[in-house]
Formats: sequence, structure tokens, C-alpha cells
Amino acid sequence: MKLLKQLIIILFLIPFTIFSQQLELDKQSYQKIDSLFNSYHSKTEPSSTFRILQNGEIIYSNQIGLANLEHQIPITETTRFNIASNSKQFTTYLALLLEEEGKLSFNDDIREHLKELAHLPYKVTVKQLTNHTHGLPNIDELTEINGEINSMHNYKVLDILLKVKSINFKPSSRYQYNNTGYILLAEILERVSKKPFEELLE
Repeated sequence: MKLLKQLIIILFLIPFTIFSQQLELDKQSYQKIDSLFNSYHSKTEPSSTFRILQNGEIIYSNQIGLANLEHQIPITETTRFNIASNSKQFTTYLALLLEEEGKLSFNDDIREHLKELAHLPYKVTVKQLTNHTHGLPNIDELTEINGEINSMHNYKVLDILLKVKSINFKPSSRYQYNNTGYILLAEILERVSKKPFEELLE
């Protein structure tokens, strides 16, 4: 977070010329950003990458460190990263698109779409899945109990969630960040669109 704040400050201090139609940083500005980025990272540590884009064009790019620590493989411009929870934004966006098409509503009770959860004692809405106020158990903790955390296929994770018998708290009474809501939301999107989630993302 400290690095991010300093990078933001430097970007504000960089002369306005970097945002000219030339789509390039002047030499001094480039060196300032380069120096700051490199001061926080090492070639022997886990990798980091940083880019500045303007109008879809890359005007600054730097990467440093190892993409694979075990085999000492350095990061490159083509190294792929796990986008992790950034995928939640895309999932919510897909839900908004399907709502526009009239295929679901953010106020829908998820029990309408996931009949396996009809026994849940409270209404849980699609919106509550997206904002982490649904009250459903955290899938990470459930799989940890089984001793299978991070080693399960998606279909098995979904199978566990569709067999959940109770909730941790009444929906909207609390906020608890976890992955459960988005796994269930992805399944709802597949069912209402009748398309695989990967195809929807494309």
C-alpha cells in the first residue's frame, strides 16, 4: 500500500507532458518511476510488474523478480498471473448484463435459481452474494475442515456449497468477505444463461 501511494504521488508530480499525444514519458519522468519501482523489488524475490497505459497504449512497463522461486525462473513481459479476486468484478458485471437482459434480478432469492438450497431459513439475494452480506459459510473454511483446501476441483467445491444446511448470520446483518457468494453467483449465471461461465466471460 505504501508503494502504491508513493507511485500515485509521483504520477501526480510528473510533468503534464507525459500525457501528450506522443504517448511516451519524458526521460526524467521515466527514470523517476523506474527508480522508485526498482527500489522496492529485487531480482531474487517474488516478481512484480507495473505498467502505465494511456489510451490503451503502454507508455511505461517494468517487471522484476522471479515468476518461479523453486526453479529460479525470472518474470518476463508475457508471464501470466492468477487474477484471483479481480475475477469477482467480472462476475458482477456479467450479472448486471444478464439483469439488463431480464434473465435475473439482483433482488432475486437465490433459492429460485439454486433449488438445492431451498431449505435455507432466510432469503439470500443475488445482490447479497456480490457484496458479501449473504451469511453463508466461507467455502475456504469448509474445505479446510475436509483437509482439501486449494486442492479441489470447482465442481466439488460447488457440490459442498449446494449442500450447506445453515448460515452463519442473517443476511445483510453483517459483512463477511469470502468466496462462497461468487462461486454460487457463477453457477446462477450459468443456469440462467444456459451457457458455461467461461463462454459468458468471452
